[in-house]
Amino acid sequence: MLNISKQKLYAGAKWSWTESVSGYPASLYDLIVYLKRATDAVIIITAVANGDDYTVEHPATSTSITSGDYSYQVRFVEKADPTNIKMYEVGVIHIYPDLATPDIDGRSPWMRIYENLMTAYEALSTKQTNQVTLYDGTNVTYNDLTDLLKRIHNAEIKAGLKKANKKTYVRFI
Repeated sequence: MLNISKQKLYAGAKWSWTESVSGYPASLYDLIVYLKRATDAVIIITAVANGDDYTVEHPATSTSITSGDYSYQVRFVEKADPTNIKMYEVGVIHIYPDLATPDIDGRSPWMRIYENLMTAYEALSTKQTNQVTLYDGTNVTYNDLTDLLKRIHNAEIKAGLKKANKKTYVRFI
């Protein structure tokens, strides 16, 4: 397992770590890291040789990206034959938000959903409107409070505001 899987990376900060892989010395191979989130552009990081190890660095100016889970692929490309590409490791890494960015929304997606549902509940209960715009720009219409209350309850649990009720059934014989 490579060190990338152990990194805690923050958007807007310099990323730097070392990799040492037996069988793939930096004198013979290039190490390339690919990061991809949803439909965002691929981020390509080429490591620099440091003896037979690799130094992986990405400047802060290139890490001002959306936080979230990114799929990654690590490949080794033979220097003598660039067509010889070895897919070494794949996985998912979480990129944490840069809270120093003024317009960052540090709420979790479920917290944003919960707050939007509460706004919809207020509007629906006072008969102001039955439509709400969610954090992602989607318009949702609610016609009754029962459905909305179920969704609010689910969002509270997912956002960590409430614990899920666990039912235990006991059968006596």
